[in-house]
Amino acid sequence: MCQLKCPLCDTPKRKEHPSVLGYGYLKFEKFKELIEKNPSIKQIDISWLGEIFLSPDLKEIIRYSFSKGIILTANGGVNFNNISQDLLKDLVKYRFFSITVAIDGTTQKTYAKYRQRGSLKKVLSNIMLLNKFKKQYRSDFPFLQWQYIVFGHNEHEISTARDIAKKLNMSFSTKMSWDTGYSPVRNRELVLNATGENSVSREEYASKHGKDYQDDICRQLWEQPQINWDGNLFGCCKNQYMSFGNVFEQGLEAVLNSEKYNYMKEMVLLRKPPRADIICTKCIVFHNRQINEMKKIVLYYHHFGGYGHGMRIYSICKALKSIGKYKILVINSGVPQPELNIKYYAKVYNLPPVKAADSLFSGLSSGLDIEKTFQRRKLILNMIMSKFKPNLAIIEHFPFGRLSLKNEIIEFIHQLKQKDCRIYSSVRDLILSKGAKEYFDQFNGIFIHEDPEFGYSDEAPKNSFFTGRVHPYDLITPPKENNLKRKLDPKSKKLIIASIGGGLDGHELLTKLINVKIKLDKKCPSLLMIFTGNTFPDDKYLELENNLPADCKLIRFDSNLMDYVHTADLFISMAGYNSLNSHLLTDTPSMLFPRLSDQEQSIRAELFGFKCYNYATISEEELLKEINSKLSIAPEVKKLANLNGAQTTARFITKALSLKSVKIRITTKCDLNCSMCSWRKKDEQLDKNKIYTLLDDISMLSVKSVNFTGGEPTTHSNIEDIVKYAKAKGLQVSLSTNGFNQSMLTKIIPYLDFADISIDSYQADLNDNIRGKKGAFYATIDSVRFLAKNKIKPHINVTVRPDNYKGLHKIIKIFNGQISSISFTLVDTNINKMKNLDFTYDELKMFYFDEVVEILKMSVMCIVPIRITPFFGHLDELNSFDILFEILHNKQEYLGRFHEIFRLTEKDCHIAKERLRINANGDVRPCCYLDDEDIPLGNINNNSLKEIVTNNKYFYETLQAKAGIGLCSACKKGYTRYEKLCLSKV
Repeated sequence: MCQLKCPLCDTPKRKEHPSVLGYGYLKFEKFKELIEKNPSIKQIDISWLGEIFLSPDLKEIIRYSFSKGIILTANGGVNFNNISQDLLKDLVKYRFFSITVAIDGTTQKTYAKYRQRGSLKKVLSNIMLLNKFKKQYRSDFPFLQWQYIVFGHNEHEISTARDIAKKLNMSFSTKMSWDTGYSPVRNRELVLNATGENSVSREEYASKHGKDYQDDICRQLWEQPQINWDGNLFGCCKNQYMSFGNVFEQGLEAVLNSEKYNYMKEMVLLRKPPRADIICTKCIVFHNRQINEMKKIVLYYHHFGGYGHGMRIYSICKALKSIGKYKILVINSGVPQPELNIKYYAKVYNLPPVKAADSLFSGLSSGLDIEKTFQRRKLILNMIMSKFKPNLAIIEHFPFGRLSLKNEIIEFIHQLKQKDCRIYSSVRDLILSKGAKEYFDQFNGIFIHEDPEFGYSDEAPKNSFFTGRVHPYDLITPPKENNLKRKLDPKSKKLIIASIGGGLDGHELLTKLINVKIKLDKKCPSLLMIFTGNTFPDDKYLELENNLPADCKLIRFDSNLMDYVHTADLFISMAGYNSLNSHLLTDTPSMLFPRLSDQEQSIRAELFGFKCYNYATISEEELLKEINSKLSIAPEVKKLANLNGAQTTARFITKALSLKSVKIRITTKCDLNCSMCSWRKKDEQLDKNKIYTLLDDISMLSVKSVNFTGGEPTTHSNIEDIVKYAKAKGLQVSLSTNGFNQSMLTKIIPYLDFADISIDSYQADLNDNIRGKKGAFYATIDSVRFLAKNKIKPHINVTVRPDNYKGLHKIIKIFNGQISSISFTLVDTNINKMKNLDFTYDELKMFYFDEVVEILKMSVMCIVPIRITPFFGHLDELNSFDILFEILHNKQEYLGRFHEIFRLTEKDCHIAKERLRINANGDVRPCCYLDDEDIPLGNINNNSLKEIVTNNKYFYETLQAKAGIGLCSACKKGYTRYEKLCLSKV
């Protein structure tokens, strides 16, 4: 109950038009019974919807709560207009803890603009009298807060309100309006300065903070579940539409522990998929939480002393952080490598390390008993899984190596799969090992960090993606670092850099370099800088250090090694993956001495045209001669290589974490002939094998569902094989069909999870005329019944046109009990270029304020969820009953705001991030509004889907997509013209 009539609050309307909330107040006896049955309750906020001071039982509730030691608050907000002196005194005497008073102005005119029927004078008088009683009883209670909702009509009084609040001993807070269309902010700078916020609307806040303005209200499900006056438990203050049970009848514990309530909590935490019977699926806060929730990524790697694996992990983490907000955990299975600075981009957890038992990397050892070490590691990995709960995992190098750790890794993978985690393998290339094939299917995909040209692509697993080489540096051709050369001050000396990676190998090479240094200086004075790596044995390091000639420096590790390489006149390495990247990145002359224990490094170096030397057999005279020769040549021209592997991998991961569904237009052919269809004059079809390859890529991208559309997809000669293949890939399969070919539906229904069917009138003749074929109406009805009989209640699509909008609500009744939902979408004449389907203002008005009302009534009666597109955005989360209430009782207000339906908001578009479409000619598009636009985003006939979604153009255009801007400038063009039309009639 409430005596005011605030425009954006529907509480006052409940008396005449009660919803599930009803109209009444909490009876003291019910309150007492609830406390007696739940003695653990220690704090209750008794404000939500309505004005608590209108309750005749409030005095008893306050006094009883005090006697039971229960803290009472009213932080949900009160208007404080009508309250007796006795009740004011009781608030102080019985230590009512805190009250938030909603006061949206400092003058009566401004205050009453929103708090209609309210008296500012009464409110301030009541506050002053309460303060008098607080002083009389020497009490700090209740604490008072002034809440100020910021509108355009009151923004100029914010600072004055803050000053008055201070004088009244009240804290002060501002709140953004939930509806930016009502009295929007006029002076942005004034509001930003007066509030101290960095946003003036909830939409702007969400864009800047990556979460909804009210995101924290979901905590109420655990900390402060909302109970209505009649005992119905709603969970949170946003839910006014669905009860989870009645605590007076069933008991509080029973309702809180019910299956539905617990599922909702798991759903809100994004641990369970959305469920249609839970109200959160219609809540914008939950929707934004799904979009903006910081995804969690875990990376597992093991090294035996080198830096290659760790540097790839570092590079991928760095690239991920440059794209978005991720929680990243890196698990290092080997000896700690703090020098790599992975901690700048991820939290690093070092497992109790295991090492290679010998220099040939065979066998494992640890400081403790090896079995006990693995037991400890298992416990730690279990703990990480239970607490971190990753969305995506990357296992470095397995199953192309690290097979000695396979038991630990496979068990870890199984645990990840139980948590619905996407899992990828990451390997440098396929030169040495083609991998243990029996483990390939454990992964959603395998990242091969090489160019296909150099990466043995013919031998690659089917679920692999060549990313290009991974290197931590952002630029492919960074400039020479002259500042570093000045700092080193080599004068006229040549600068030689020698690096042996982690330091397990190469001792013999360093000894020879130091031995020839004095002879080298006689002919070509030089500064030799040797980087040994942290694994280089201490005794050998000390031995070399004690024998260093002049102008020779020994360094274990420097994170700026690449700067030295760019500055150098000669770079000497052992041709490891990382070192080879450094050679490729610079024109510095090179000498490569590959490791002798295997052929991998030699093969890799020779693939890129490098000459390789044998550090064991080369004599000091030969070494001196080669160095002198290299120092006398001009900068080398290196074979070009793709070194953007880290960025490409990070983009793939971003897409794998965001893409939810893919729609494939497998053909433009159709057995109907709808005049409004933009595809009917095209003759395009995707080849079956091309679709199979596409489905492989979709599966690798961890997409959950795929939809096949047309034209009419059942006309594709291979439709049965296609849906079977998709289902075998573990995808949820749906079909967009006209339902005309029921015989084909019969064949493919075992492989379908869902279907949507189009129908455009409740009248057979009109529908058949629109659909271009006699008998289409009854064929569609039969197909809907057939699907429903086979436990697939389809969604119905209705295109709203000037010639069919009257009576569309009757379609709902035709399919009563046989469909899951229905959408009514205004025809977009920009897509089909049919200007004869443009609406007049009167037709639009009749549809939205007459026919939509009937649609909503039928939706309520038949309990069928509906969607109107386009529509008032702020009503999207409401159910049909409440939308109907809004439209009927605020018709004039909505008529004045009619143009808002057709306005592009320029908000971030989640559709472009979450969905993807492939047309029958192979073109890739983010949404249906861009299907007919000539936008070169990619075509699967030229490149794989994996390559398209990770290229610069597609990735960044969709990542930054905003309705009506840039890539999306063509968005809903057929609707935007109606905004001007409606404004002209206001």
